[in-house]
Amino acid sequence: MDPKIGLVQSLKPELQQKLAPQLLQANKILQMPSNELREHILQEVEENPLLELQESESSSQGSESSSEDIQNEDNLEEEKLEETIEQDFSLLESFNAAYADYEPRPFRRWDPEEDKKQEFLQNIPQSSTLHEHLIQQLHFMDLSEKITQICEEIVYNLNEEGYLLCKNLEEIQKSLQNNPDFQKKPFEITQADLEKALQIVQSLEPKGVGARNEKECLLLQLEDMPNCELERYLIQYHLEDVKKNRFPQIQKKTGYSLEDIKQAVQHIRKLDAKPGLDFSSQAVQYIQPDIVVEEVDGEFVVHILSNIPEVRVSDHYKKLYEKIKKLKNSEDKKFIKKKLESAKQLIEAIEQRQKTLQRITEEIVNVQKDFLKKGISHLKPLTMQQIADAVKVNVSTVSRAVSGKYIQTPQGIFKLADLFNGATKNKNNEETSSTLSTKEKIAKIIRDEDKQNPLSDEQITEILKKEGLCISRRTVAKYRKQLKIPSSRERKEY
Repeated sequence: MDPKIGLVQSLKPELQQKLAPQLLQANKILQMPSNELREHILQEVEENPLLELQESESSSQGSESSSEDIQNEDNLEEEKLEETIEQDFSLLESFNAAYADYEPRPFRRWDPEEDKKQEFLQNIPQSSTLHEHLIQQLHFMDLSEKITQICEEIVYNLNEEGYLLCKNLEEIQKSLQNNPDFQKKPFEITQADLEKALQIVQSLEPKGVGARNEKECLLLQLEDMPNCELERYLIQYHLEDVKKNRFPQIQKKTGYSLEDIKQAVQHIRKLDAKPGLDFSSQAVQYIQPDIVVEEVDGEFVVHILSNIPEVRVSDHYKKLYEKIKKLKNSEDKKFIKKKLESAKQLIEAIEQRQKTLQRITEEIVNVQKDFLKKGISHLKPLTMQQIADAVKVNVSTVSRAVSGKYIQTPQGIFKLADLFNGATKNKNNEETSSTLSTKEKIAKIIRDEDKQNPLSDEQITEILKKEGLCISRRTVAKYRKQLKIPSSRERKEY
């Protein structure tokens, strides 16, 4: 008889490893850079009524009162606390309900200079996108409504580099015909209209926008320049040879002298192959170090920058929590207890982050003293496991601690993670140099080479071997490419 097919319930013992919420929060905060942590703290202050920002020492000193006044204020506060306790709980409950559907906004503290700063910022010219810049120029031109609409459609089909995304003008026509504004007031579009509109867009600033390829982009920039026949010829027929620095081949194919070719190529290299990038909407990313290392009396001292807001649990709500134990309303108890635990966990996680980051950085500095004194060529090979063993933490803790952090040293500002790197071995198979210092040596060899007779990767390999570094030609080529240094043929100057 066939067994019946159906759903069967059964118990199965299984072990699962789960992290406590406190540990998850501590790991998350440890991994945050200072800027991100600052935003996180300010958001927590808004969401948790038991958290408040610490006042600065100067403001607290300026607001000191006599001991008698302080005592009177405490007595008054105690009396008011008894009278308003039920109202406070109602307020907390309303907070809880409101925050369930509340989307927090970035916290802003009042600044007495805010009005002056705002006025200054309003007077700074706002940067515009490439599309806005081109459309603005079109509106100052005396064009028909039809040509203006076609020009605008072409502009909106340019990528951020300024190149036309469409393969041909017929795609512009189809795109325009699908535009709802065009459908309200349609008109006939001819090939001549499309070509005229493209020429108008290509005449706008910056020169080179509206091109369909790099060759056309460069030629557009040479249109109004006199005596550029050789440059135009080289762009039109020998652009790849120009890119690869193949001057002898160009001389052989064209018959021009090497000096004329050299001058023409120098002119071509001053042209902008991506004219639209000057209007890129990407914001400038400013680096703010999380750690500062300075030399004091021959020793390196580590400072974890305290550029994050200091928070504490409100004294008022601490007293309120003591009173809550006498009340029968269990919902009030649960709410304030939950917020109090959340506040304490946040404060403890921040303190733990600072201590862990201090210990790990001090150990890194202890290993990399030569780098701090003499520069990147003296950076030692170092792994996260070595630091984890020295500090007696898990390697994942080291990884989280250095993630996204920047360190300011006597040698400049670096990513903290960059102080960890692999090793290069010598001919005796001993680790003698870090990967970064090896790259720096390769870059220095190339900087000091004879530009008319640049060194090949094989020659660089031999020089490094004489210095005690045994790496292959392929590794030299890989490091050179990572440093974005062209090959010897492309580096050659004629």
